[in-house]
Amino acid sequence: MYTETRNNFSIRSVILQFLFVALFIFILIWLFPMKSDMKKAIASIESTDNNGLSILYDRIFNENLYTMKEAAKDYFTLERLPQKVGDSTKITLRQMLDKKIILPFVDKNGKQCDLDASYVLVTKYETEYLMKVNLKCGKEENYLLVNMGCYDYCSQTICEKKTTSTKKVVTTTKKKTTTVAAKKYYCKVVNGKYYDNKGKVVTKTAYQKACVKKTETKKYYCKIVNGKYYDNKGNIVSKEAYIKACTKPEVVEKTYYCEIVNGKYYDATGKIVSKEAYEDSCIEKEPEYQYLYEYKKVTEGTVKYSDWSEWSTTAVKPTSTKEVQTKQVQVKKLIGYNIKKVNDLTKPIFSTEKVLVGSKTVTACEKYKVTTEITGYEEKYIGTVKLTSAPTSTTTLRYEAVGTYNWYCDNDCTSGTVYLYKVYQRTPITTKSYSCASYKSFTTSYEATRTILTGYEKKEEKTPVYDYFTRTYYRYRTKTKTPGTTDLKWSTYNDTKLLNAGYHYTGNVKIEMITK
Repeated sequence: MYTETRNNFSIRSVILQFLFVALFIFILIWLFPMKSDMKKAIASIESTDNNGLSILYDRIFNENLYTMKEAAKDYFTLERLPQKVGDSTKITLRQMLDKKIILPFVDKNGKQCDLDASYVLVTKYETEYLMKVNLKCGKEENYLLVNMGCYDYCSQTICEKKTTSTKKVVTTTKKKTTTVAAKKYYCKVVNGKYYDNKGKVVTKTAYQKACVKKTETKKYYCKIVNGKYYDNKGNIVSKEAYIKACTKPEVVEKTYYCEIVNGKYYDATGKIVSKEAYEDSCIEKEPEYQYLYEYKKVTEGTVKYSDWSEWSTTAVKPTSTKEVQTKQVQVKKLIGYNIKKVNDLTKPIFSTEKVLVGSKTVTACEKYKVTTEITGYEEKYIGTVKLTSAPTSTTTLRYEAVGTYNWYCDNDCTSGTVYLYKVYQRTPITTKSYSCASYKSFTTSYEATRTILTGYEKKEEKTPVYDYFTRTYYRYRTKTKTPGTTDLKWSTYNDTKLLNAGYHYTGNVKIEMITK
């Protein structure tokens, strides 16, 4: 009877112990997360760090885009802007660096941005200009659109369009009332006054609220901050849920998070650290602010001249980029001849006479040969003609080029060139020469015939007559202007590195949050 009772008790005890162990294991699994859950929590924390880097990268990209915009605003003066509605003028980042109107900058990876795909394009509209600033760095690309024009608040010829209007301050004196335009400041501290993002004078608190960039609500993952429990997704949960989501299963002994126990400091991960590390991990500090001062460095532009061109009769007009010199040269032009009759000593006139000398044989010229030659031409100006092509001079007409001009017809989209030529009538000038064509001999016993000179033939002697006039010659040289640059930097007061580099205070001050 005793043995039977003991066996029954042993079986029941084994079953109860088994059930108790199974229940205990189930509770442990429920209370402590698996390793896969911990990996998800760690991935969530890394994602938060990546978000912070993304904000920094965006800031670098935006600052580079803003730098291009400011440099382009100074570069596009009135003569560099497109002149017709719909026309555009473009300058690439490469050209901006070559012209020294912008300093080199790099992207978030420390590499140079695309020099050709990054550009500034200005398009003319009816009443203003639209400037597109495009920046491409690696796979990231974005742009800004800026409206520009000749507004009443521009300090230069053109400037960027503002979204708010400029108010006017009326100053009254005993004699007369004058209206003076008040200078507007945006998000600046000037002469001890705080200006908000609308240009109004406000309190320091309102200025910080409008102009100081607010930090985004910070999220915590698997941390205890100000007595609140944050799980691995950044949500505020109960202590039990926090332990379930963030406690490692293999930890058996009790761990404290952001607590001081027995004089020991535990951080947000449950590690025993120093007091300073505990405060950095568990106590959220208020942001600190500092004053930043604006520094400016101005580099003067340069002017470079090319060599002078050759002198030419082609008229050249001076421009802003071209310098022109002229000179007057006296020119001699043949306009005709003075003609008079004179003896031609090369053409004698002979006669014969008989002389009694006994027997004598005489040979004389029986027949003369006359040769006519063209020795030149006499020209007469008959007028100026307009032709569609260059003509060729002939024996009767000679053409002298005057100039050309181009004509255009917008109605049928045609164009052409007109050639101007002076026309001269050419008359040949002839001369005659004489020679003996045949000779004959005469013999007589009592008389002889001799040849005597009786005179000379007449010829025309021409003396040229010239006209003198003044002709203008032109030469030119080009000049290339390299615009000056203005570099603005923000830094703390009395930055000796900037002051020694030639920077000066502009008087502008701003408040910025100190980030660690």
